[in-house]
Amino acid sequence: GVGSQGDGTLQILFDNKKDMQALDMIIKHKFGYKTFSVEHNCNNLQAVIPIAGFGTRLKPITECLDKASLPIYYKGKLYPVLYLILKDMVEAGVQNVDIIIRVEQIDFVETIDKMLKNEGYNLKLTTSVQTERKGLGGAVLSSTSIMNKQFVVISLGDYIYSSNTADNCTKQLINYWNKYRQPLLTIKEIELEQVMHYGIVSGKWIDNEVLAVTSIVEKPSIEYAQQYLGVETNESIKYYCIFGQYILNNEILDLVDKKDGSSAEIGLTESISEYVISHNVLAIKINGTSFDVGLANEYYKTFCEYK
Repeated sequence: GVGSQGDGTLQILFDNKKDMQALDMIIKHKFGYKTFSVEHNCNNLQAVIPIAGFGTRLKPITECLDKASLPIYYKGKLYPVLYLILKDMVEAGVQNVDIIIRVEQIDFVETIDKMLKNEGYNLKLTTSVQTERKGLGGAVLSSTSIMNKQFVVISLGDYIYSSNTADNCTKQLINYWNKYRQPLLTIKEIELEQVMHYGIVSGKWIDNEVLAVTSIVEKPSIEYAQQYLGVETNESIKYYCIFGQYILNNEILDLVDKKDGSSAEIGLTESISEYVISHNVLAIKINGTSFDVGLANEYYKTFCEYK
């Protein structure tokens, strides 16, 4: 837009740095005008990554090695799981990340922070200590950084992601959030025989990648999923589970908070399911693969296939 103050200035808004730099060169060298650029992180999202779990499904290795520090082969080097999750966050434009930890994990997180900065990745990394083992919902509530945040990115600490596009999986999710500005889940297709291991999402497609959620059920039986949770896709019935990342609003987090105070585990799924009854939640089919490193056989698959 052209300035209205009579000062002869022109303002141009870009959605990527590469195009901004290209036009900047043309204006300076072809026309000889001065330019000024300001970069703004438009998403301004706070992220939470819980890593306080003990990795019981990976014993005995997790008796001596933290699950978030498990090595992953990537571009000729071995990187810890947490490093790869955070690298994707930074590349997606997320600058504020709170890691939910056990107190003995502080040194590990500080080491990861140094690794990232040594490789040019800068972010504001904080830690919150989870004192009680109350499931994923309890872990998220342990964060000291989500108070008064309208939206929060939640990324599971035992999943890493490989994208099939130029944008990594976290960036794909944020792109959809910038478009819809409402709570989002990420989903992937699975076989019916696998539904009892995951949170299963059902709904109706509003386009090829976006599902309007009507229900979400944690680890249903095959019979229940077959009867109630199938999604009509290309004239066939398919089943979708959580891909591993969410963008949730403070209204959903308030529902999670109301379940605190009991001795039972606090699940995110139950609160999202309650919210869906009267509010819109979208599920995004990410163009990529999520790798679960929290199971021995899946970790082996991740080490072989992740890239």
